[in-house]
Amino acid sequence: MAHVFISYVRADADKVDRLALDLYRHGIDTWTDRDLRPGQRWKFTIRQAIRQGAAFLACFSPEVFERDRTYMYEEITTAVEVLRETPADRAWFIPVRLDSCEVPDFEVGAGVTLRDFQWVDLFPDWEAGVTTLASAIQRLLTHQVLAMSRDEPRLPPMRNEPPRDISEAWRTVWTVLFELKVAGDALLTRVDDHNLRHYAGLLDAAVGKVGELAFCFDRDDFELLESLLHGALTFRVQKAEIHDYALSKSTIDGPTRDEILRAIDHNVKAFEFFSQLLEELRGRYAVRTAAASGHPVSRGDARSQRKIAALDSAAVRSQRRAEIRRTAEALVRRGEVTLTSDCPRGHGKLREWDGLPRCWECGWPWK
Repeated sequence: MAHVFISYVRADADKVDRLALDLYRHGIDTWTDRDLRPGQRWKFTIRQAIRQGAAFLACFSPEVFERDRTYMYEEITTAVEVLRETPADRAWFIPVRLDSCEVPDFEVGAGVTLRDFQWVDLFPDWEAGVTTLASAIQRLLTHQVLAMSRDEPRLPPMRNEPPRDISEAWRTVWTVLFELKVAGDALLTRVDDHNLRHYAGLLDAAVGKVGELAFCFDRDDFELLESLLHGALTFRVQKAEIHDYALSKSTIDGPTRDEILRAIDHNVKAFEFFSQLLEELRGRYAVRTAAASGHPVSRGDARSQRKIAALDSAAVRSQRRAEIRRTAEALVRRGEVTLTSDCPRGHGKLREWDGLPRCWECGWPWK
């Protein structure tokens, strides 16, 4: 998939945010627990993000080993499950050392542990480490190893320097799908015969282009395109049914109105699903053509600039939180703050939060 999953402990959030920003500048999108949205089932979503990831980065530091319990180990356990299903010659699991530490002797199976995997050090030279890591991930993203059967032809491999026909295929498919998205937005605003015909024509064109250029995409890319087109078709069929149903009714009473509203709600969700997949394809298009002259990040388009600004802000916030944490840890080491201490602002005893004492009312000594 287009994203790379990053597993870490919260004490390293400042370094991980910096890593995510640097990787994005290399045209690589990342996924961390910061990408969870309100209302999502976080355990299920994290497992899904790991399984759908193009790679898994396990970020180790001394902070990891100072904790008796951390959800990072649960993420690594899930990653190991995926790793066992992954061909041995595919570099999917990449240990990353943020600072000088051991890579844990975590058993993968068949006598193999995490220490048997070549890791990447981001110290003492951060920039060199990021460049090495980005290069490894880009090779992984652009050299998909496809299992061949006797009857199945090998799809053409993607290259770090994409051939012109492959770059053009991505650009063509992205253009026709974006036009389809615009037509879908128009249908959400106004349902009439003209908009329905226009959308149907663009959908037919998109199906034709994807079929014509199928061998320019690897298997994962093509499956995403299939899902995207299926979502677009579902949206069109539902929209036509709603249109025809509404026209067939001379009067719209309460039950009929409720039925139409329910159908519209399902239809809007179908379009949201299509839009979500299109956004995922946008990220994948950026990664697949990262070395091409038209790479979106190299052009400095608005979306990429917003993403970089957001990651930059997150890195600054994380750095500030890390400084506050170090101050709090220093207070604990000197014995000035313990779990038996009272909050100086009059909120009672401190309680444990992320392994350190903290007032749950005002956040002291963290705030």
